[in-house]
Amino acid sequence: MPKTAYFPYTWKLNPPQSFRTPKNYIKWKQLLDLCYYHTANTLLNLKANPNPKFESEDGVNLLVTHCIGASLPPICIDEGFMESLSHTEIKAMDPPKCAFSHFIFLFPLKYSGFSPWKNIEHNTEHQLDFNWMVAFVRIKDNIIDCVFKNNSGGTSGSYEWGSPFTFEELRDHHYKSPEHLIHAEIAYERLIKNAILAYTYESKYVSEEKILPPSSKGFGNSTSNDEEPLPVRWLGKNFKQERIKYVYEKTDDENSKRTVRSHWRKGHWHTVCTGTKRKDRQVRWFKPVFVNVN
Repeated sequence: MPKTAYFPYTWKLNPPQSFRTPKNYIKWKQLLDLCYYHTANTLLNLKANPNPKFESEDGVNLLVTHCIGASLPPICIDEGFMESLSHTEIKAMDPPKCAFSHFIFLFPLKYSGFSPWKNIEHNTEHQLDFNWMVAFVRIKDNIIDCVFKNNSGGTSGSYEWGSPFTFEELRDHHYKSPEHLIHAEIAYERLIKNAILAYTYESKYVSEEKILPPSSKGFGNSTSNDEEPLPVRWLGKNFKQERIKYVYEKTDDENSKRTVRSHWRKGHWHTVCTGTKRKDRQVRWFKPVFVNVN
């Protein structure tokens, strides 16, 4: 449970820790303003309902409040890294041994790198819109509870490590929902799970950065606090996407001009045997590859 000092009515006396976020990500003060309603309502309702279910409004408010009060730095997911995460498949697995039970993931503003979904009936492809600025995440045993937010509102969902969503399952459960919303729900689950796995198992892609003050070029953040803002964490800023060119070998048929159109070769997570006599188990990311990029 976060300290009382992190609730809104005491913020002026003892405000939450301050962070200066990079350009193209939501500003920390804006994030706190965005979540004021959630934290204020948590304070009002907590005595009457100390253990609300996540599906309720009080449950969502409590999760957001816990994330802010946990004093953990926000994690900025790099745009190129986010694209690779969205092209990495997920499967049923045991919950990872995470260092934290709560995360705040910041997404690049106006992100448009999600893999398109296919409408098989009409043989068309559609790009998924992603306009969320931040995700508040809580992990408890096999369950991931998540709240996405932007300036217009938010959405929430729960995912299970041992049972990823399938299109058929969601379609049967939400038979009146438009097809693109079902694909979006699957994409959101894939993104959050992959971000947690990458942060846990791919530490070489985790880094810290102390963002330069507003007077410096390239950053427009400001803070009303007198104390120096803390560094933010990056996920994937030093990541380089693998891209390959694939060409068919020549055949005897001179008129044969076979080409391979640009596409993603999906990534995945796999448990491999390592160590002496290969007795140790280690989860590794087999990264996606962009084939035949122009």
